[in-house]
Amino acid sequence: MSEGGVARRILVDSCSSTQDLAWQYVPPCFVLARSQQAGRGRGAGRDWHSPAGGVYLSYPFLVEDPLGLSVLGGLAAVRCVRRLGLAAWLKWPNDVYLEGRKLAGVLPDVRWSGQQCQGAVLGVGLNVRVDDLPPEACSLHEWLSDVQVESLGEALMGELEGLVTRRRQLGLRGYLDEVRQCSLPVGTLVEYSLQGRLCQGRVLGLHEQGWLLLEGQPALVQVDWLRAP
Repeated sequence: MSEGGVARRILVDSCSSTQDLAWQYVPPCFVLARSQQAGRGRGAGRDWHSPAGGVYLSYPFLVEDPLGLSVLGGLAAVRCVRRLGLAAWLKWPNDVYLEGRKLAGVLPDVRWSGQQCQGAVLGVGLNVRVDDLPPEACSLHEWLSDVQVESLGEALMGELEGLVTRRRQLGLRGYLDEVRQCSLPVGTLVEYSLQGRLCQGRVLGLHEQGWLLLEGQPALVQVDWLRAP
């Protein structure tokens, strides 16, 4: 259940990207599209496949410190899927996986004026009834034939509102332990690319700032990509 209020909903049939559209509205609100022509993933040049059948939403809100927004969005999606009885997990920092394939992705956008954060838009794309996906991706209807886009969208918005409210009250510590519980287990061997350099390491957990801790490595704030078995 949501711990926050009920933000207004703006629904469009299609747009280039809800992330871009969301900046046009006064926060807090949810901007949703039934499909996107130019959905964006994390990193330059990464697209998010966005035909009809998915939840594509962006949540603009005011925030002073954007620390931990990626894992907040990922946790909201994981909660929704686990409540359906499926063992989704969070691949740091912003992807949700189910049985080894990508189910959802999170994209935080932040605007600054000098050293001051002017606001954030937290975008989430979740495959619900999407066909013709690449082999590394999946959709919920492969497991649940009667799952509906609208109900998943409402559940996801409720989780996001509740977590953002909790974050305002307690900061990142208000949900970091839960993120740890649904992330890669300690000891998992991962491959990752850091500024174009291929690396390997075993997971030690998450830093109190939400960074990834790996054996023999400094805490990772951001990577080009990360791959786990």
